[in-house]
Amino acid sequence: MPEPIPLSLVLQWPLPLPLMLVAVFALRIGSERAGSRYHLAAWTLVGVAFTTFTLCLGTQTVFGAVAWFAGKHSAEWADYLRWRPALEHSRTFLMVGTSAALAALAMARAEPGRRFAVAAALLMAAGMAAGAVGGTIEGTLKTLLHLTTVAVLDVVELLVLMGMLFALLVSNRADRYLWALLAVYAASVALGIAWLVVVAPIDTPGAWHPPLWTFSVMRLILYGTMAAIAFRRWRVGRRGRPMRGMLGPERMQISALR
Repeated sequence: MPEPIPLSLVLQWPLPLPLMLVAVFALRIGSERAGSRYHLAAWTLVGVAFTTFTLCLGTQTVFGAVAWFAGKHSAEWADYLRWRPALEHSRTFLMVGTSAALAALAMARAEPGRRFAVAAALLMAAGMAAGAVGGTIEGTLKTLLHLTTVAVLDVVELLVLMGMLFALLVSNRADRYLWALLAVYAASVALGIAWLVVVAPIDTPGAWHPPLWTFSVMRLILYGTMAAIAFRRWRVGRRGRPMRGMLGPERMQISALR
């Protein structure tokens, strides 16, 4: 009798879908003609980042499903364990690079143009490459080592995210919908760190840990919230309503006078 598919694996399969919606709506918003060039550039940057994130996550999801059905003693399973750290760390540092680019946008004096787009792309590519190299050095997945490493790197990501959110807040270089979307993503990273710390000793006999499926449920809820925010912003933009930063139009007027 074949081994039943674990719920934790089944719940991983739809994870790329809400992020794909985030990417699609973010790119649509970024292509709008009206509105702040800073706001639209930020949406475009986020759209490109989550397009790349989704492709990487989707690749890992398909790879993992193929490895599971091939069996734990198959070459596919061994390859999956070998490359999973590289895939996961590359996404972490993709978002670190994206956050650095958004922070640079918040502090830029000139409106974003081609030079900013190239610099942002290089930051994201460098982040992915650094993560992939780090995952390759880590080698074949060993549960305790990998989960601990992911938790530590996620702390780094969270700190960069918090700095970026603060920079966007005080500069008004992102509209309220994008700031809320990025804050929800930061919350997913923070909750993920707590979950990883609790579940890290999973191979230790007698150690308690939450069910593995709870991680995917948490991510599905938060990623779905991000998709809903992006959809709402797209709908509001189609109606031609003006988009405000987190601190309102008064802050924008003060900035314009300086």
